Amino acid sequence: MGRTLAEATREGMITGEDLGDLTRHVGKDYAFEAPCESRRDVVLKGRFSLFPARRGLSIHSTNLLALHDLSTEILLPPSLTVSLVLAGRIDGNLDGMPIAHGVSEAGRPDGCVWSHSRPGRLRPRLGRGTLQRKVNISVDMDWLQASVGGLESETGAVERFCGRALAIRPWAPSARAVRLARRIVEPDDAPPFVQALRTESAAIAILAEALQSLSGGSAEASLNDNREIAVSRRDARRARLARDLIESHLPEAASLAEIAAEAGMSISTLQRVFKPLTGRTVVEYIRHRKLELARDAMLRDGATIGQATFLAGYTSTANFATAFKRAFGVSPSRYRG
Repeated sequence: MGRTLAEATREGMITGEDLGDLTRHVGKDYAFEAPCESRRDVVLKGRFSLFPARRGLSIHSTNLLALHDLSTEILLPPSLTVSLVLAGRIDGNLDGMPIAHGVSEAGRPDGCVWSHSRPGRLRPRLGRGTLQRKVNISVDMDWLQASVGGLESETGAVERFCGRALAIRPWAPSARAVRLARRIVEPDDAPPFVQALRTESAAIAILAEALQSLSGGSAEASLNDNREIAVSRRDARRARLARDLIESHLPEAASLAEIAAEAGMSISTLQRVFKPLTGRTVVEYIRHRKLELARDAMLRDGATIGQATFLAGYTSTANFATAFKRAFGVSPSRYRG
């Protein structure tokens, strides 16, 4: 195994150097970028754990606040990852395939499963002021084959999913999976070896549920799976173009008709391709980006809550505060000054 859970975890003030030390055990060619003078500068506050529970199985959990804009890159071996976000969201890409999902507008935790059958570069991003609470469980193909191989009648969908060069699929975690993820993110004061056992057993239970969602076996599930992969390959360019057009209009919000026309597609096509590649509908994406602009204005420019309310497109500071806390897990007053 190599590292204990305690050795694989940092709590408190976390530096870029800490991230490099923790991450190098799961991949190669790690790179780090943040507006800091040194990798010894603090970039995160909270808890960051990347635990190689056993050969072929790693458990990555975060409960933290980003103090700077931060992007990293690492070359990963072929693997399957199950992700469950309890607060905030995940943004980034794997060899150009967007990975973007997070807590819903209603505050519901969100899940996602992705796989790559060849080595791939993962490039996650965190924006300054982002609160993130998540669990990522990754298994390599040898671990997966030893665990589910040879059960074609039950796991054929899993094997087909993992056989693609790049694949991604949303997953709606159950209340039980959410509870298990919270135990991983917020461990108790049990002895270290007990914590490690609990973390691994919770992670395997979450993994099993997510894999079961892939192997439903119904014709409808197969059709939906094929549609998702087709979107990721055929329409990724148009979805990225639509996202870039939205960004160019901000802080103003362009209409669906305007975005679709500029991107050269119908409104129905825009709505169909956009969410699988960004994790949000067009309207949700615009709303969240305006909240991010408001957050950044408070962090960087000292904007008042009233000014941030207007920038985010709200007329009521109470409604703005509710939406803000739902998106970032803290109230706007935390960002003042």
